[in-house]
Amino acid sequence: GQNFSKINEEKLETDEFDEETKLEDIDAWDSLAKLSLMAMAKKDFGKLISGDTMKGFEKVGDIIAFLK
Repeated sequence: GQNFSKINEEKLETDEFDEETKLEDIDAWDSLAKLSLMAMAKKDFGKLISGDTMKGFEKVGDIIAFLK
């Protein structure tokens, strides 16, 4: 597996965040970032993220926990 934080920093082009960072506080967390995450999760982790699942993510840690 790849380093999730590294992937997201590249995808979201954000300075830094940790598992407690709220997604709504990340400026680049938009519909394109969500689609990129969905594609990356399927390609790199073999996990499908539904729209409802995506809506349930509040913090970076929620995504990490889902991908484990």
